[in-house]
Amino acid sequence: MTDKTKPATPGATNVADVADFDAKLAAATGKVLVEFVQEDCVFCEEEAPAVDALALTCGTRATVLRVNVSKEKLKPLVERFKLEELGGTPTILYAENAAKLNAGKGVEVDPTQARRRLKCTVKW
Repeated sequence: MTDKTKPATPGATNVADVADFDAKLAAATGKVLVEFVQEDCVFCEEEAPAVDALALTCGTRATVLRVNVSKEKLKPLVERFKLEELGGTPTILYAENAAKLNAGKGVEVDPTQARRRLKCTVKW
């Protein structure tokens, strides 16, 4: 995802660094959806509008974060959430709450599965 060339669009909340990620998770109340992306990832670009639609439509039911792991200061999250084992990017992790996500109990989902878990009506 080339966030430096694209204007910000409403949707998933971009994370600046690991401390920002941890702060946003700590503030999360309820369900959590985290999309891990990287720059120049075609599949990430294709999936982003669906995740943004989830954030806009289901924002009261979940905290929806986007983590660009191309940024050096976010690379520690690759290891923390074992993205290499999950197949890299894009990866979306869903958890009932931040504590479960931090405990490694997040479930990998695609946008449609996320929509179902959030019990949210989204058209894309």
